[in-house]
Amino acid sequence: VYTKQYLHPGEEEYFEPCFDNNPIIKIKGETISFAICSDINNAKHSQAAKLNCATLYISSIFFTKKGIEEGLDILENTAKNNSINILMSNYTDRVWGLESGGKSAFWTKEGTLIQSLKGNETGLLMIEKRGGSWIGKNLIF
Repeated sequence: VYTKQYLHPGEEEYFEPCFDNNPIIKIKGETISFAICSDINNAKHSQAAKLNCATLYISSIFFTKKGIEEGLDILENTAKNNSINILMSNYTDRVWGLESGGKSAFWTKEGTLIQSLKGNETGLLMIEKRGGSWIGKNLIF
């Protein structure tokens, strides 16, 4: 179980941040750390992942069509600044009357975009590590 640590404005009315559940998962030579939504906006969160020796930072977010470019910039810079690979999943439909931005993506620890979905394209972003290099492909629904 992972609990959201940093809230966006207005969430504090309904939720409380929690730092008690922040699992680190180790699979096939990768150390994985997680983020939800506004966690990516706080540099302390990704720095904690780096301190935990994470090699892969997986974020599940909801950025709107208006805000997705800012989110992509944040994650690209987070990858470069923390030398951590990042996989981001963003919603692709309307929620609470807002149009999501889609564009799920993967960046290497150098900040190089390896693969992404387009706009509100619905699909599966598949990333694989082969011989030390990351490759990706999309399965569009």
